[in-house]
Amino acid sequence: MANETKPKPTTLLLEKKPTEFVKPSKKTPWKTLFLSTLDNDPLNEVMYGALYVFKANEKNHNDPVSLLRKALSELLVYYYPLSSKMSRRRSDRKLQLTYYSEGVPFVIATATCNLATLNYIENIDEEIALRLVPEVELNYQYEISYHPLTLQVTKFPCGGFTIGVALSHAVSDGFSFAMIMHALTELAGGKSKPSVMPVWERERLVRGIDNKPARVPGSNSDGLLATSPYMPTDFMVCFIHINLNN
Repeated sequence: MANETKPKPTTLLLEKKPTEFVKPSKKTPWKTLFLSTLDNDPLNEVMYGALYVFKANEKNHNDPVSLLRKALSELLVYYYPLSSKMSRRRSDRKLQLTYYSEGVPFVIATATCNLATLNYIENIDEEIALRLVPEVELNYQYEISYHPLTLQVTKFPCGGFTIGVALSHAVSDGFSFAMIMHALTELAGGKSKPSVMPVWERERLVRGIDNKPARVPGSNSDGLLATSPYMPTDFMVCFIHINLNN
């Protein structure tokens, strides 16, 4: 069996335009959304990236940047929390999405080489592939907000293009991420709305907004653990303190 080899290293030069901000095409609710107990776990507050590669389509000469910019604007009408900014409140360490009128960061880049030169990103060096994904600077300090979603569209001279996505895992897991991208491609393909509509019934995730810090049973200190009637009372930990600054 032949060993799989990587293509020879290629210099990828990109010309990036100043970051745009795409807003919803229609008016959306102005409100703050709180995340579930599971999503509030600091281990879930990370950004992950994905890269989609598209070969040139000789039958379709539409500009992918224009199509995706318009589709993203339409998508945000249904997925409006993605155009919010996320932060963790200092008072109780809970994550929240607060709507701002800024929109979603949208990066446009142009490459100097063809996709075939990069073997269509198959087995390419990670350093090169990461240049096609948005660079996101995060600050997880309390009350400092950041965008949960960023897109980068890179066009190649051959007519192909890539879509790089950076999305917060606290906002979206793998399945919902796939649904978001499916909806985006549907709208880019000409559909008037996504075939599967998102549901924002927050009461299914939280009992209610009480603005009270989470408490660890048996302790007077703030914590990030949810209480449960099924915890063993005979072996309950008496004191747990979690310091997120460490």
